[in-house]
Amino acid sequence: MTMAQRMGRWGPAFTAAEMEAIRQESEDLMREAGVDEADIASVKRREWDRYVHLDYVFWIFKNVKTGDARDDRDKVRNVQSPGTPDEVEALLTKLGAMTEERRERLEMYRHYLVHGKHRDPEAWATKDKQ
Repeated sequence: MTMAQRMGRWGPAFTAAEMEAIRQESEDLMREAGVDEADIASVKRREWDRYVHLDYVFWIFKNVKTGDARDDRDKVRNVQSPGTPDEVEALLTKLGAMTEERRERLEMYRHYLVHGKHRDPEAWATKDKQ
């Protein structure tokens, strides 16, 4: 899972459907190997979801001019611990960069955080083209 997520950081190496298939196959292989569900969920959070969170942050911040707040932006774009939707929202508000499009993406991020699924899979699949 980690390798698939790390690939394509500068452009998509796999389509969204291919990425989902890799995630599902990885989880299935862990189940077949006898890994319990709590451990699978832990691996998913650590090795999959944090990259999804990071991708949401980058998508939300697309075309945002940060000026003197570059350090703040870098904190929310941290690979090891991407910013939460609330942290991202606070920074966008501070920068005066909140738009309806960014607000919608924030809500998609919040949905993923709560449900572990994309609220709008089509928008997610085409995020790199927007």
